Amino acid sequence: MPPLPEQEVLTCLESAWKYKETDLTFTDLGNCFRFVAQHGQDVRYVRSLRSWLLWNGCIWQPDETGEIHRRAKQTVKSIWQEVAHATDDKRAGLIRRHAEKSESAGQISAMLKLVKSEYQIAHILAAQLDVNP
Repeated sequence: MPPLPEQEVLTCLESAWKYKETDLTFTDLGNCFRFVAQHGQDVRYVRSLRSWLLWNGCIWQPDETGEIHRRAKQTVKSIWQEVAHATDDKRAGLIRRHAEKSESAGQISAMLKLVKSEYQIAHILAAQLDVNP
C-alpha cells in the first residue's frame, strides 16, 4: 500500500498547519498530534502484526532499526522550537516544562501508544500489504 493519495496528504498538512500554538496541548495526546503532523505521511502501525512500518519511497518496510523511536525523540525535541516561538514568558515557561517532561522514556512511550490508534497511522491492514508486489 503506497502512502496516502496526494489530496489526502494535502488535507492532513493543511489541518496540521491550522494548529495554532494554543491548539496543541501539553499532554501525551498533544505530543501524539505533533508526531502525526510531523511523520504521519510515511509511518504506519499494523495492529494485527503489532508492527511499525516505514515508507521507503517504494514499499512499506518493517521498522527493524528503531526509526520510530528516533522520530518520536525528534518530535519531542521539536517542542523546544515552540518555546522559542512562545508569545510571552509565562507560556514559554509552560512549554519548557512540558518539553523537559516529554523527554522521559515513559512520556515517549505514552505518545507512541496513542499514535498507534490514530486513523492516519493505523488505517492499514495486513491484508492490504503486498497486493501488487
